Amino acid sequence: MAEEPQQPLEPVLIEADDLVDEGFGEDDASDTTSLKSSVLNFEIENGRRYHSFRSGAYAFPNDEDELDRMDLEHHIWLMLLGENYLAPLSEPQKILDLGTGTGLWAIEMADKFPAAHVIGSDLSPVQPQIVPPNCEFLVDDFEQDWMWRDSTFDFIHGRLLLASVTDYPKLFQRAFAALKPGGYLELHDIDPESYCDDGTLTTESNSLKWGKLFKEGCAGAGRAILPLEDYRRLMEEVGFTVVQEVIRKRPHNTWPKLKTLKRIGMVSTSHIVGSEPLAEVI
Repeated sequence: MAEEPQQPLEPVLIEADDLVDEGFGEDDASDTTSLKSSVLNFEIENGRRYHSFRSGAYAFPNDEDELDRMDLEHHIWLMLLGENYLAPLSEPQKILDLGTGTGLWAIEMADKFPAAHVIGSDLSPVQPQIVPPNCEFLVDDFEQDWMWRDSTFDFIHGRLLLASVTDYPKLFQRAFAALKPGGYLELHDIDPESYCDDGTLTTESNSLKWGKLFKEGCAGAGRAILPLEDYRRLMEEVGFTVVQEVIRKRPHNTWPKLKTLKRIGMVSTSHIVGSEPLAEVI
């Protein structure tokens, strides 16, 4: 079993531009449930809506503002990677998307591989009801025992699972067991802290302070952010082979000179501050 067998892509210095633009159910015996009314009775706190199934297990809301943010994240990852995955897939038959969110990734994979059965799992039933016939969504907690037999999936995908995982070794063990021989696990995640190529970002920056406080908060909640350098080691320890890392820089705003990175930064700015510049980049 392996992740995508590409050579690691080392991050390079990014040249800055001179002109910068501004009751789930009644039965607790199962951790997977159909869309029962109690699952849809979301919790409201401080004006934001949150999932009710496994209440508190996920750090972020699931209201419309958050769903819009998730869709923006999907767009950013497509621009950053150029595709929904990097693994060398060849006619996969069964695909699992952990923490599927709005389900865009799963829906697009179902369209791309019409012969595959694509399953998206999430704590919140917020995905569209009209989906490709080979795509389905389940209300499920991937931190609990998995319902699937060993050697079920050709491909398991997870994106931005940070702040959602209490035990990474156990998650990797479950994924390893659920994959067919020769299957792939691919995770896309970020370091929430900010970094700077030219040293102009000082320790007094609110961006730096936010990243550190976010990490401290996640650790205090029992869901510590996994250092990026630990993924390979933990995967290899449970049996994954040919584990590859691809590291890419993701600008927060429009300071890069390179047009593709500038666009990523522009969408990221919209993602953070809630502006609407998408018509300029789509």
